[in-house]
Amino acid sequence: MNKKLKVLLVLAMACGFVFLALYPNRLNRYVQRRIRFYKTAPHGLLEGVMFQKITLGNGVQGQYTSLVVGPDNKLYPGCIDGKIKRFVIRPNGDLLLEHIFKPFGEESKLTIGLAFDPASTADSLIVWNTYSETNSSWASFLNAEQEIDKSKWAGSMNRFQLDSKTDRILENEHILKSLPCFGPNHENFPNSIVFGTDGMLYFAQGANTGMGWCDCEENQEPSREALLSGALLCFDPSKLPSNLPIDVKTYDGGGSYDPYDKDKPLSIYATGIRNAYDIVWHSNGQLYATVNSSGGNENTPTSDQQSPFYIEPCSKIKYTGPNNIPAVFGAQPDQDDFMVRVEKGGYYGHPNPLRAEYVLNNGDEDLDNSEYNGVKPDANFRGFTYDFGPIRLLLVLLSILVKPSREG
Repeated sequence: MNKKLKVLLVLAMACGFVFLALYPNRLNRYVQRRIRFYKTAPHGLLEGVMFQKITLGNGVQGQYTSLVVGPDNKLYPGCIDGKIKRFVIRPNGDLLLEHIFKPFGEESKLTIGLAFDPASTADSLIVWNTYSETNSSWASFLNAEQEIDKSKWAGSMNRFQLDSKTDRILENEHILKSLPCFGPNHENFPNSIVFGTDGMLYFAQGANTGMGWCDCEENQEPSREALLSGALLCFDPSKLPSNLPIDVKTYDGGGSYDPYDKDKPLSIYATGIRNAYDIVWHSNGQLYATVNSSGGNENTPTSDQQSPFYIEPCSKIKYTGPNNIPAVFGAQPDQDDFMVRVEKGGYYGHPNPLRAEYVLNNGDEDLDNSEYNGVKPDANFRGFTYDFGPIRLLLVLLSILVKPSREG
């Protein structure tokens, strides 16, 4: 063993002893999280499944955010800059680029969701997409706004009809605008789209904060969550008005859209889903979502009306829970990523004071901060179907010495 490795091992052991001496509760909760992880581990085996890596060539290269097979049995990747490609799938699995559609012309829009309408046929290709009007901290385009406007409600949804023979777009309708796509790093967006057997369109709207309250960076407002953020939304195409697009900016942004009005086409299906890049309706009839949780050192909201950090919820929400849930500044540790089985009306752990949702995930079980001692999960918290696991012990030790980095 070389000298440098010995020094590193001694340092790690020393950090471990310091950790055990000064942070016994943190170690205990780490062990509890490990136990919870193993409780939710799969028990069965996935048999008869094999994967083979095939090089497809330069013609398929690109940055893709969605992949769907159309009713014409051709592959339609949605590109991150808003373009839609069409590939012929050859018998051997190879792909032949047929057309490139440009819904926004030569302009780029950061695009994630892409789905075919249930009414689509091989000769009538109707697709929906979700996108942002501004750049992100992790993806930028030369022909788009270069400065990120942290206050801009930049999320949108469009519906297109693609020509089955050429690269023409026969119809292009802007359906929704002013989705709450903003935040300190402008990195969580209107995500992937899926249609249910009920004909409804579902998509997850990303959260605007790490743990529900202000990330407290430069030029931020006291609360950056919106009424529609950090939620799984349901859109009813049968309720489309004649005048489009629909402006869905809610009261907290100076708008008038009410997602609790049953006559409105866009409603809140489930809440507390921080950033679900993709969702899927399973053949068992259940809706599943993956949840990208927050990195540590973020802040949570409070239910204490006497606190200067209290944010009053929407007037249509009657909160009957505890009024002593504290605000936590610099919450630790990094949160696990999860899979959830989404039930209508359920809450899945990402706080939003505008919806009177104050408790992060499992409450005391998930935070090391002493302020959360004894805090129980929200009464409507539905838990997780699968826990992808906590950070490793070495990272926990290092977090004592180094401020943890943020996670998207």
